[in-house]
Amino acid sequence: MGHDITAIKDYTEYQKFWRSEFWRSDKCDFGKAGEFRKKSEVAYLRRSMNSDTIHELYIFLNCNNVYAGCSGDGSFVIVDIDEIKRAKEKVKDSGFDKEDKKDYTDFLNKCIHYCKSQDKEGVIIYFG
Repeated sequence: MGHDITAIKDYTEYQKFWRSEFWRSDKCDFGKAGEFRKKSEVAYLRRSMNSDTIHELYIFLNCNNVYAGCSGDGSFVIVDIDEIKRAKEKVKDSGFDKEDKKDYTDFLNKCIHYCKSQDKEGVIIYFG
């Protein structure tokens, strides 16, 4: 158990791929999963359910309602670029350890970069 937080480009395509029959068969090709991730994911963050700081990231992103304790609740939220920037500042000012600060900042920077480079107002974040 744990938190898999994924910023994605297209929610419908993301769900279609991961819920397809292909993944329930003996023909599973992890190479295809890697290719799909590369083209569909903006950023990915993994944290243990025992993380001391992950709940704070949900709060910083104003997504506390999808926090389910041991993981996210399986919902997606469209997070505005300004909210992402505020979260990045809160991470910077936090008392988190060096590794958490780096990982969270990297995740948020990738989201910001995507929004700016694609002229998007926000990004879809899936909380699993």
